[in-house]
Amino acid sequence: MSIIKKIEQMRIKRGWSVYKLAELSGLSEKCIYNWYHRNSTPTVQALEGICDAFGITLSQLFADNNLIEVDAEMKELFDDWLLLTQEQKQAVKVMIKTIKG
Repeated sequence: MSIIKKIEQMRIKRGWSVYKLAELSGLSEKCIYNWYHRNSTPTVQALEGICDAFGITLSQLFADNNLIEVDAEMKELFDDWLLLTQEQKQAVKVMIKTIKG
């Protein structure tokens, strides 16, 4: 599947108009319409804006499997996780298993 078709599917799944995607991604509607109708290719910078709007990474955008969308809270958790030592990560894992039962 082309990246443009993938973006279109994700936009439609959310019930977003092209206008809303443009607004959330910081791109113009004309830019997005050009991808659809003029067969132009988005720049990496444009794709980063699209990913920000969808709450995903570039890697997730290009992945062939199901995407996991990351909201602001999850992103904060991931960022914090990366700052933990291995011992701290292990302690968090034990705590989560304990909470889950």
